[in-house]
Amino acid sequence: MINKLFHGEGPARVALIGWLLFAGAFPVRALDPAKVAIIKADDFRSQFSTGLLWTNFLSTNRALGVKAGLGVICTNIVGSNSNLISQWMRAQEAAGEVEFWDHGWDHTQWTNASSQTIQEYKGSGLAYMQQHLAQSQAALAIALGHDVIAFGTPYNSFDTNTAAVINATPALRLLFASSVTTVRTAGLSNGVAAVTIISEA
Repeated sequence: MINKLFHGEGPARVALIGWLLFAGAFPVRALDPAKVAIIKADDFRSQFSTGLLWTNFLSTNRALGVKAGLGVICTNIVGSNSNLISQWMRAQEAAGEVEFWDHGWDHTQWTNASSQTIQEYKGSGLAYMQQHLAQSQAALAIALGHDVIAFGTPYNSFDTNTAAVINATPALRLLFASSVTTVRTAGLSNGVAAVTIISEA
């Protein structure tokens, strides 16, 4: 399974999309159901944030028989364009081969007074994470009309508080993790499946 081919919105993503469009120009052989490729694509903000890139990406995937999971930075799907974003997301799910997952509320990180790097889901504290996870899950439920079951933290960060807030969110059944051992040691419940991803270079 291909879980992590790119991250962000820079040249690497554009290069990958270009490759997929190039490959899509050629006939696709019959698919072997025993071989499944899923692209874990992070940092979806809206269909407006990168022009037609997301629409073309999903159209190309469908043409190639490739399934994709789009990680949503949820602060971007609320507000003035929320209805249009919701309509687009629901249409993509209805067309098949795509699922949206929770990639945090705002994907932020900062340096504290002790010069430590704090991230949305590492070092920020239990109350902060509870608020952000509740906000992002609620935004996705409104946008899609259903709860999402999968979560992947920004920067693949994780600590014991991250485990606690995931464990306390019944809708979440799957976590994308850079290390399954790390998240289990931090206290992630066995009731939540953890899938090892390919970390970006």
